[in-house]
Amino acid sequence: MTTITVNGEPHHSSTQPSVADLVEKILGVRIAPDGTLPDGTTLGIAVAVNSVVIPRADWGHNHLVDDDAVEIVSATKGG
Repeated sequence: MTTITVNGEPHHSSTQPSVADLVEKILGVRIAPDGTLPDGTTLGIAVAVNSVVIPRADWGHNHLVDDDAVEIVSATKGG
């Protein structure tokens, strides 16, 4: 069992999910390994693992391990 923290909340998985898998599970949308949606567009979010931003193109290749701390943040309009 893999336990990771996402935005301060514990999440459990029977596998070591990729960042793309995690984003897909959290947001409930299909995410390709390169971090795009099925229509090729991107979500306005960024993902950091253990305080290191993961490039969108690496989401499918970056697998999470026990005790990783993940932050998912979304872009907002305004100033």
